[in-house]
Amino acid sequence: MTDAVVTKLSFDSGASAWDHFSTRFSALYVPALLAAAHIKEGQRVLDVATGSGPSAVAAAAIVGQGGLVVATDISRPMIERAKPNVEHLPVSLVAMDARALACSDSTFDAVICHLGLIFFPDMRHGLEEFRRVLRPRARMTVSVTTTPERSVYGRVFVAARRFLPVGGNVMGWNFAFSDPRALETLISDAGFREVSVTRELRAIPFESREDYWATMEAGGGLSGATYLTLSPEDRRVVRDEVERVLLASRSNEPFTVESEVLIGCGRR
Repeated sequence: MTDAVVTKLSFDSGASAWDHFSTRFSALYVPALLAAAHIKEGQRVLDVATGSGPSAVAAAAIVGQGGLVVATDISRPMIERAKPNVEHLPVSLVAMDARALACSDSTFDAVICHLGLIFFPDMRHGLEEFRRVLRPRARMTVSVTTTPERSVYGRVFVAARRFLPVGGNVMGWNFAFSDPRALETLISDAGFREVSVTRELRAIPFESREDYWATMEAGGGLSGATYLTLSPEDRRVVRDEVERVLLASRSNEPFTVESEVLIGCGRR
């Protein structure tokens, strides 16, 4: 089983749970992503790894009925989850592997990818595909996480993975961008010009510990899928370890988790 298939299955099985989390998480970051892409009314936009569609919904509000957002994801359950969210909007949903986009050259006025690139087995190739389908001088914008300590569920993934058997076939979450220059270099090497990278920090609110763990207990995303492979005893160890870092006390009061995202942009 390839890394791409493992990742696809993790989002297939937890589509509903990931939708619940990503909707409120994306609302804090997507506006900056779209602003960097310079999306305008009437444009054609490709949204890669759309998930349940929050980026596509926001982009559709800008392009209007005279434009079009083509929203793709490798996971068909995620596409199904997105359908009611984009109903009556100028959005076309397509199940598609970003490693080989079924799109003609020079088709889109903008390509966006919110937190999807980090799961690509070959990120540079993915960016080259983005560039191929862009019109001349059009913009591509991606967002990526940086380190486990600065992501909402990266700590869970790192802690859970330690309990897996040696050689267990679970794809690694890519934490390659602690230094913004790494993302800038990657985008430049894929052929883009006028590359820029900005850092975005947000405090993600949770109503309680149960609210935080609900997505993981339902297998949402790669972290949740990895977490659910553990025994109940090992899950308790992971929970205790993560909560010691995130919570000042063992109370069940509301709290926030600081999250950092880099937004990288380049022009074809």
